[in-house]
Amino acid sequence: MGRPFLDYVEDDKSPRFVCAHCSCDIATTSALVWEGYMAHQTPAYLFRDTVNVEAFTPERQEQLSTGMYVLADVRCRSCCTPFGWRYISALSENQKYKERTTLVQKSCLRRQSPETTPTWPRFLSRTLPVEVVQ
Repeated sequence: MGRPFLDYVEDDKSPRFVCAHCSCDIATTSALVWEGYMAHQTPAYLFRDTVNVEAFTPERQEQLSTGMYVLADVRCRSCCTPFGWRYISALSENQKYKERTTLVQKSCLRRQSPETTPTWPRFLSRTLPVEVVQ
């Protein structure tokens, strides 16, 4: 298995959500649809857009408390920690807003403020030695 290709959230001004295990970017607060979700009796977030989240099970049809859905389980692309699921489609007309959204358990995420997020030039200059050529 090769090294995973990771994406980065491009919004530098708002807080972001990162994986609680490996700290890779997952979503921004602007992508948050709803904060009060419950995933099998576990608190969760519902996101419109995510990065570094991939499906790792085949799509399945499942009856949840709000209706019948087609779902796929998702995990962190970097550390493979299971997060929750992605709503592929909703059969109920009043639940269509959930289609193509991702439900992630709160315990799998950590909220990170923009001040604590390293930017690439600063981050690279701290980790890579700088050679002075004379």
